Amino acid sequence: MTRLEDVVDAEDFDKLKEIIKVENGEVKSVDWKALELSARPSETGEFHPEIRDKALSTLCLLGILSTASKGNYSAVLSGKDMNPRISSPSYLGSAKEEILYFTRKEDAEAYELAILSLIL
Repeated sequence: MTRLEDVVDAEDFDKLKEIIKVENGEVKSVDWKALELSARPSETGEFHPEIRDKALSTLCLLGILSTASKGNYSAVLSGKDMNPRISSPSYLGSAKEEILYFTRKEDAEAYELAILSLIL
C-alpha cells in the first residue's frame, strides 16, 4: 500500500495529517468533516480551499478515492449524489470538475455522515 509520506512533501504532510489519519505509515481513516471544513472560511476569516484539493488529490493517489465510478461507492443523501468533486485542469485551458468515488464503502458512509452533520 502507498504511504502518505510517499506522495506528499513535508509541508503538505503537516497540513494533511489533520485530515488523513495515518498509523504506521498507512491511512487508517479520513476526517471527512475536516476535509470539507478546510474549504470554508474559518472563524478567523482564513480560507484555504487548496488544502481540500490537495487532500482529495492525495486520497486519489493513495487509492481511497477514484474518478472511476464502476466498482466504487457513492455518498448519497436523500437520493442525491453527494460525492466530492475536484477541479482539474483541462487540456483546453479551462478547469474540468471531476466527480470522485470512494473505493471503500465505509468511507462513502462516513462522508455521508460528515456532510449531513455540516448541513444540520
